[in-house]
Amino acid sequence: MRWLVAIALVSLAGVADASVAIRIAPGPGAPRDPARRDHPYSRFRDVAFEAYCPHTTDPNPVVVIAPDLGARFEQANVAATQLAEAGLHVIVVAPPREPARYPDALEQALASEPDAREPGCQRTDVIGAIGIGAGGGAAVRALATRRPLAAVLTILDEAARDVPETPTLAIAATGTPSRTRFVVVDATPCDVDSDPLPCRAPPPPGETAEHAQDRWELHRLRMAAIYARTVAFVAAYVGGDDALRDASAAWETQYVATPPDHTADRARPKQNFVFLSVPGLLGGASHDGAGLLTGLRGELIFARLVSERSLHHVGRGHGLGIYGELLRVDDEPVVGAGLTYASYTSGIALVPSVGVYRRSGEVVDRGIAAGAFLGFRHSFRDFDRIDLPIGFRVDTRFGRDGERSVEVSAEIDLVAFALVGSALGWALGL
Repeated sequence: MRWLVAIALVSLAGVADASVAIRIAPGPGAPRDPARRDHPYSRFRDVAFEAYCPHTTDPNPVVVIAPDLGARFEQANVAATQLAEAGLHVIVVAPPREPARYPDALEQALASEPDAREPGCQRTDVIGAIGIGAGGGAAVRALATRRPLAAVLTILDEAARDVPETPTLAIAATGTPSRTRFVVVDATPCDVDSDPLPCRAPPPPGETAEHAQDRWELHRLRMAAIYARTVAFVAAYVGGDDALRDASAAWETQYVATPPDHTADRARPKQNFVFLSVPGLLGGASHDGAGLLTGLRGELIFARLVSERSLHHVGRGHGLGIYGELLRVDDEPVVGAGLTYASYTSGIALVPSVGVYRRSGEVVDRGIAAGAFLGFRHSFRDFDRIDLPIGFRVDTRFGRDGERSVEVSAEIDLVAFALVGSALGWALGL
């Protein structure tokens, strides 16, 4: 099978600072269903292993992945999906409890019948092996003594060593870089696992939010470098790409993830945005004792913001705008309008406002209203100009006759409310 390889400077999660990433498309084994190019493989789970089968009509080389002892299938998820998208048949084996049985588990997975539902599950005689951690590394080296392998790659295995007469690559956190040892400085098992929860350890005392984000960015960069080299190596020696194999002599032997340059972020010019929100309010008011408050509050804000790096929302900055409200407080209608100011800071916004109001009822009351909103408030790129405030607000109304009332309410945008309701309905099967 021929392979077409394109190398781009992109990271695993869209971060452009990573070393390299590989994109491989199968040649004669054309996609079985061209309409499914956005999901070019199928995934099948057995008790003992998971199989990733490309949507091709021809058999494919197979790569068996051995996670570390005690790890879950998810530890190999990133490598498996990228290799399957490359057109390789991937088998992820569940680590047994006894290390001595691990090579047998790999053999049994390779000897299993390919899933008949996908033609791409059919295998050629070309087999590569990837071992993660000490347990996975030992298992694939033992497998190499039982059958010929096209390539052996280990990730963060301190006991890694070359396999005789077999192309070998060790991805390590320390040691001397070489053609057979790619060093990702400071890499940890967290940088291999696709589950981000182990990486979200409690921050050290006194750590700022900016430093915590830096720590997360470094994890993503190291993860991208590990899997970029993994896919490149496997494509060269298991996928049979001669050109990529020849180019491997010039590959970098060490990768150092550098912290983001926040001064460059601050130097970027700000952009102008116009945000519209129509949140609903539900709370209580101290007008004539305790009373129920319900209603709508529309806002139009003109903001200057700088885009957040690696996030979906628009970023930090400030905005000015106008608001209008239509409320019902203790069965009396209240209408109001005024000016509002918004301070956006990485997902949380403080929005004070001041204006005038008119309360109708047995006695008509007019006066000045002042208040503030605190909560989540960011326009997501996917929703274009729609703001999505979710939080709480406190307002005080000063009447012309000296009467004062305080209102406390929860505020949620109607679009956000509809999204949450749809998600709950889907989860409950409604």
